[in-house]
Amino acid sequence: MTHAAALDGPQIRLTGWALAPALLAAGAALAVWLLDANTVAFVHLNAAAARWPAWLWSLITDQASTLSAAALLALCVYRHPRIATAGLFSWPAGLVLIRGLKAWADAPRPAATLPADSFQLIGTELTRYSFPSGHTATAFALAAALLYSIDRAARRRWAVPVLSAAALVGVSRIAVGAHWPVDVLAGAALGWLCGLSGALAAARWPLWRTPAGYRTLAGLALCAGGLRMALESGYPDARGVAIVLGAGACAAALICLTRGVRA
Repeated sequence: MTHAAALDGPQIRLTGWALAPALLAAGAALAVWLLDANTVAFVHLNAAAARWPAWLWSLITDQASTLSAAALLALCVYRHPRIATAGLFSWPAGLVLIRGLKAWADAPRPAATLPADSFQLIGTELTRYSFPSGHTATAFALAAALLYSIDRAARRRWAVPVLSAAALVGVSRIAVGAHWPVDVLAGAALGWLCGLSGALAAARWPLWRTPAGYRTLAGLALCAGGLRMALESGYPDARGVAIVLGAGACAAALICLTRGVRA
């Protein structure tokens, strides 16, 4: 069974394979939980990641913060407004699912349960709302929104690098000591589903095809860029890149605001 999800441009079809990443991540999360391997896996992965410089993990993990993700989507408005729209439409489901589950579970983070000298902690120390990982959910939502906003041939070319980048964000959440493996895997599964919902919604409501919708996207992009430059996200080593990213988003948004609708 397939679901046609495109009203214009390349036709995007969601098959059962579209759910595969979410099912694999959810299955892995369940396995880790049933095997009671969450703490052991965290300690080993965190220790292995400590061999790499802290600034690198800060940089990787910060790209999936809400501010950076919004700025990355803002950059897409200029040449790929459909991807930006899909990412935007994935946000409501993500906000409800991720924030809701965090508040409901109120799970302790590694910093709240493990001795400080037993693992690597990078960035601001967080102790609550561990499950699921919001950064990982954001990364996989963007991955799904991107891959299912392009045609099948392009998707095949980009699937491995895009999914690898999202997975690297998940690993970075363990590397910085912010999340348990189960948090990361659950975030990946939920984020992917949110991204698919965003791609479907963008196909149903192509905002970029109308002047008002396009200006709305550009206006949101300008706000995203400004906020990315102005606000901290808890990782000082990534601050320089954040400012450049925000400036780029603002520049792209201003260009979009001075031209017509992007076809």
